[in-house]
This record gives sequence, C-alpha cells and structure tokens, in this order.
Amino acid sequence: MNANARRVRPLRQAGITLLEFSVVAAVLVTIAGSLLTALLYYEELAEAMVVKMTVQNIRSGLRYQIADRLVAGRTREMGQLLRDNPVSWLDSLPEGYVGSVRSDAVPSLPAGSWFYDVDRGEIGYVPKLSFYLAMEPPESDKILRWRMQALRLSPPWEVEGLMLVTVSPYRWFSQ
Repeated sequence: MNANARRVRPLRQAGITLLEFSVVAAVLVTIAGSLLTALLYYEELAEAMVVKMTVQNIRSGLRYQIADRLVAGRTREMGQLLRDNPVSWLDSLPEGYVGSVRSDAVPSLPAGSWFYDVDRGEIGYVPKLSFYLAMEPPESDKILRWRMQALRLSPPWEVEGLMLVTVSPYRWFSQ
C-alpha cells in the first residue's frame, strides 16, 4: 500500500496565484509611491536652498560693490547700482540663467530659469517644483522676484545705502 500512496500524489501548483501577484504589486506600488514622494520633497528642498544661497551671493556682491565705492570715495556712484543687473556681480552665473528679458517674455520662461527683468529692474526665478511654495497674495504667479532698493536718498541724486528686497513675499518650506 505504501507504494501506491506514493504514486497518487496531487500535482503541485507552479508559480503564484493572481491574488498573490496582486498583493505583491500593491506593496511595490505603495513603496514606489512613497519613494517618489520623498524624492520630490528633497528635490524641492534642495531647489529652495539653491535659491536662498543664490540670493545671499547676490547680496554679498552688492555689499562688495558698496564697499568698493566707499573705500574709493565714490559714494555718489552708489545710485548707479540701482540700474545694474545684480547677477553681473557674481563670479559665475546661476544655473539656468537666461539673461536679461522683457516683462512680457517672463511667463514663457522654462521652469528653473533665473532672469533679469529689464522693464521692472528685478531679478527673478521660475521654480521647477512649487508644492511647498506659498506666495502672497496666493493667487499670484509663482515667480520669485527681488529688486534693488535705496535705503535712503539724502539729496535726490545721492544714495547712502542699498539692499536687495523681495518683491512678492513668499514662504518655501516655512522658512
């Protein structure tokens, strides 16, 4: 009887069932979605930090330009800095810099573009990712802008100081 019992074995199923495949696929999709979400978060965080560092570098360039004029006794020339493109003060141009553009061309710039708006006298950046970017007012376009501003005009032709100010307030990752 032992010999006959061995011959009557049920056939074993090869592979996986549709249910098992569905469970594995769902788990893999969930993991991939979580990884993609984290990747996009950190990519946008890195973009925000690059923007912040670029603006700090432009401010440092402005300080250098002011100091250069103060040391040389050319304080009356500081007002001319209001008309300069501040990006020109950097040693290397920011990645994605497209140069000087007119205001009507700004909406057509690709994401990740730095520009100098000659009509408005502003530096701008078009973000690649803006999930964590909040602009004020909220309905405004998501283009970050900065402008040179005189701290004080003694006589109308003389500037005592300059600063780079944000044109439209924004929060990126609650900074």
